[in-house]
Amino acid sequence: MKRLERELKRIKVDLEMREKRRGNISPISYGSFSSEQDCLCTDRGGEYKVLYREYRDALSVCNSTLKELGIRLKIYPCRYVRGWHISKG
Repeated sequence: MKRLERELKRIKVDLEMREKRRGNISPISYGSFSSEQDCLCTDRGGEYKVLYREYRDALSVCNSTLKELGIRLKIYPCRYVRGWHISKG
């Protein structure tokens, strides 16, 4: 059950990011995507990390966070699969 919840969370984040990039704010319209390349990395609290498949997607999130919240984030590659994670440190 926890794995299903994790996958649903990843799906939601992925779809929201796609819509944000397209400039859509409300109802999510989406196509198919694959979760086969997702990693199992977790943060200190045990929550699964978001995996950004493209560096530019992670960079976009970092730039938005800096602009909106004044928080500087760091991008680093996932150790296990091809993709990128974001960290505060």
